[in-house]
Amino acid sequence: PLETEEPTFSPILWTTIASGKGPESHGVEGFYSTATHVRVPRFWDILAGEGWRVGLFRWLITWPPREGTNGFWIPDFLARDDRTVPPEYGVLNEFRDLAKGRLIRGEQVVSMRELARYGGSFLRLGIRGSTLLSLAGWAMANPSVLRDASDRYLLMRQAELAFNVDIFLGLLARYQPDLAVFYDNSIDLVGHRLWQYRGEIADDFPVHLVERYGTSVLSIYRWTDRSIGRIMKMMPDSARVAILSDHGQSGIGEDAKDFWIIKGDEVLAALGLDRAAYVTTLGPFSYLFPVEHGTREPVDSIVARELPRIRLGESGEPLIVLRSEPSTRSSYLDLSRAELTEGEAVTLDGRIVPISRFVTRYFVERGTHDRFGILLLAGPGIRPGTSLKGAGLRDFVPTLLHWNDFPIARDMEGKVILAAFAHHKEIRYTDSYSLESAGAHPQGIEVTPEVKDKLKAMGYVK
Repeated sequence: PLETEEPTFSPILWTTIASGKGPESHGVEGFYSTATHVRVPRFWDILAGEGWRVGLFRWLITWPPREGTNGFWIPDFLARDDRTVPPEYGVLNEFRDLAKGRLIRGEQVVSMRELARYGGSFLRLGIRGSTLLSLAGWAMANPSVLRDASDRYLLMRQAELAFNVDIFLGLLARYQPDLAVFYDNSIDLVGHRLWQYRGEIADDFPVHLVERYGTSVLSIYRWTDRSIGRIMKMMPDSARVAILSDHGQSGIGEDAKDFWIIKGDEVLAALGLDRAAYVTTLGPFSYLFPVEHGTREPVDSIVARELPRIRLGESGEPLIVLRSEPSTRSSYLDLSRAELTEGEAVTLDGRIVPISRFVTRYFVERGTHDRFGILLLAGPGIRPGTSLKGAGLRDFVPTLLHWNDFPIARDMEGKVILAAFAHHKEIRYTDSYSLESAGAHPQGIEVTPEVKDKLKAMGYVK
């Protein structure tokens, strides 16, 4: 197992994994962060600086791509434009944004004319005709995909995973990188949306929904497993392979199914603060993040000052307060008291408004993040069948560098997972690695309203 860190927000966690350093060092604060905000080298920076040819596919916080890279660089789903290296792969994000927006709105995902246009581009980029036929066959066998949002969502997840694997394998064949990195978040997304229909916990839901979606979580694991198998078939016997996740997945739990959720976007908009901050909900917690990088403290102060404008009618106490977790350097919106009633009076600047404007009752046990993810290592020098107990996110890069005979930076915050190795070899050290060795990113990327709308449509910003 690989133990995660709190709060479990993927842009922060994947940067911790990639750098061997925590957010206080690497600088990523949330979903609005970009590669320009990363203050420390990540493992591909280090290896590129040593002359390795690098191929990156979808790892989080990799936009904007680095010009002049000697391999390929396809940014993640948080990319703010269509830039890729090589540039012709920008059509992937263009199509994703188009389809995602229409999917959320319940519209036809693509027209026949658009399908012909994008289909031709996809075939040229390496998507197999058999992949398109397989997905079309699934859609035809499940005609509800045309009218049911969850069916469309599953089809999109399966399609994106299949397309990405096809394209990644084509890039591997074209560039032959020394280091290849592939990221996919299908398991996380499907778990968040459809966990509640799993058979052992689905008694509270209609039978027809349990029958339709009860195996969805297991199915996306199988799709992912087959995808990994396809990638592994491309690897030579000498390849060193690491498979890992930033956290695990589990149900919220029986005793936590019934709670109030704060509508963070409504709260911030009512206070006139939606251009300064955003809220991401994880289980019962509504975490607050600044829109502009490096403004956490002033934004926290402003939000804390403005929240008392929303008050409970009878007592006059604030409905919502801002709390902080010093150990994780995070802040979250919380109800001032645990017990509320549906019809309770609430005021905004002295005017009575429905309590439902700012909070909603939550009864569903969807998937949430679990403390332990996975770390699998395979290849020369690895001891088969060994449990890697005690491994944490910050240990991955030191272990990867040691495995490949590179020194560990003394300023890294993790350790080498010695239990992974079949034979002992001395750990070598260097003082530090620098971004400059691989070419630092320019600083300063503006957060536009279009970026906020995109993240809201994807469900990452509330």
